[in-house]
Amino acid sequence: MKLLNFTLSAILLFLIFTILVGGKDILMPFVIAIIIWYFVISLVHVFQKLKFPGIKKRKMKYWQALTLSVLTCLAVLFCVSWIVNNSINQVIAQAPKYEEKLKEVVVRVENFMDFEFLQGESEDEIAVDETVIITGQQVSSIDKSPSLIERIDFVEFFTKFAQALGNIARNMGVILIYVLFLLIESRTFGKKLKNMVPDQGKYDATQGVLSRIVEDVNEYLKIKSLVSLATAILSYIALKIIGVDFAEFWAFLIFLLNFIPIIGSFIAVLFPVLLSLIQFPTIYPFVAVVIILFTIQIIMSQIIEPRLTGDSLNLSPLVILLSLAFWGSVWGVVGAILCVPIMVIINIVLAKFEKTRWLAVLMSAKGNV
Repeated sequence: MKLLNFTLSAILLFLIFTILVGGKDILMPFVIAIIIWYFVISLVHVFQKLKFPGIKKRKMKYWQALTLSVLTCLAVLFCVSWIVNNSINQVIAQAPKYEEKLKEVVVRVENFMDFEFLQGESEDEIAVDETVIITGQQVSSIDKSPSLIERIDFVEFFTKFAQALGNIARNMGVILIYVLFLLIESRTFGKKLKNMVPDQGKYDATQGVLSRIVEDVNEYLKIKSLVSLATAILSYIALKIIGVDFAEFWAFLIFLLNFIPIIGSFIAVLFPVLLSLIQFPTIYPFVAVVIILFTIQIIMSQIIEPRLTGDSLNLSPLVILLSLAFWGSVWGVVGAILCVPIMVIINIVLAKFEKTRWLAVLMSAKGNV
């Protein structure tokens, strides 16, 4: 019996993985649509709580709040698309020039380090067979392996990033259709659930579990989005004041990649830091960008966010790392960005049911769910 259960579980996992890979073009837009739908519904609740000044007990009706919420999300999507399309084309066009400048800086630093190293050695300590003397200059006969910076291909990175965003833009019509049908389905879900669970006691228990899942997911997404937005705005202000090129694009990248814990914020900050190193003739703007951006990241991610979220993230670092590798390999850049929200939602759902609670404990950071 145990062997049969293990075999069935292995077959199920294989089928899920096959569906995720083979159905990427269908599932990825649907997952993005679910996130947009969730934000629309959250905005509906916010708008319905608003009161008009001078009118007692006057609140928006559901259809009014829904219309305003949809228009708000469409306006945000339009503004983001406009900023990204204008910025990313400029970044890709200028990337080769900045890449060459960065390599020149690396070469100068390496030459300086080699000079300092040679100054510290005596002539007897330098192997004659490793150098060739030509017109008084020393030319190394040993090929140097390229440094980490020299291996970075900025054009390729931003091209792939642009392709990922382009795929989302091309699927935006399908995504909006999914959102529309999700909004329609959400209005009738309560009635369907009632018919699915006719027993009032079981219905109340199921409704309570679903409500707690929605509240926990809503709390996580709300806090994560607000913290990422605040980080992006503060970084944008700092970059704009210092005068770093493409400040709008870097701010958008910081907001997006902050959903990837640990390495996401580092990668997001790395590019404006490197750009400031080669854009300005002096090192002072570079130092200012490094100090300010990393300070913002540390304060927001290590102080502000943990106090706001508490245990809502509650994922083991190993689970985060494995999920990042898995979703990144399956769905690329979009999968890497969505991996942690997806795993948090899965963990919240697993923790609400007794039979799957042990999996939530296993995935948690400290064993508490």
